[in-house]
Amino acid sequence: MLAKCSAEGMETEQCDVDTAFLYGKLEEEIYMELPEGLRELLDLAEAEGEDDVVCMLLQSLYGLKQASRVWNETIDKHLKSRGLSLLTPTHASTREARVMKKA
Repeated sequence: MLAKCSAEGMETEQCDVDTAFLYGKLEEEIYMELPEGLRELLDLAEAEGEDDVVCMLLQSLYGLKQASRVWNETIDKHLKSRGLSLLTPTHASTREARVMKKA
């Protein structure tokens, strides 16, 4: 990808992929239990008299099972909008590839 960007005269920037998982938009409703420390901090469980307080996620969260899929869809859409596309897979065996290369 860097070679393609260089050949096209595009600027490249480095990004932190770990935090990239945080920016994915969720298509389905996902609820999670409040983390231990947050529950006490907000006093929600005591105020409501409930032990099973949950929150709805608005964006993807690192460690979420769907996070990788959401990130892949996000980066795929972005790269396609920049004119990049998938390579067409070849089904030639290594031997056939060597023969074709020599010819």
